[in-house]
Amino acid sequence: PAQLPPGWMQVSADGNVLSFIHTRFSADSLAAQIDSILPGVTHVDVQPLPLRAIFTTLARAARER
Repeated sequence: PAQLPPGWMQVSADGNVLSFIHTRFSADSLAAQIDSILPGVTHVDVQPLPLRAIFTTLARAARER
């Protein structure tokens, strides 16, 4: 998509798989948010990140700004 939500970081696509880190994750609203941006998604897999991965993601984003 041309416009991604501000809470999505390290977005990457490989074939028909889109991966990203969601900094404002909410299990209640994720499916609706994905459907509004990418209609037709049939499967969403959510995996927690270790604290180290969260830190490096945020540090990288801060450095890029």
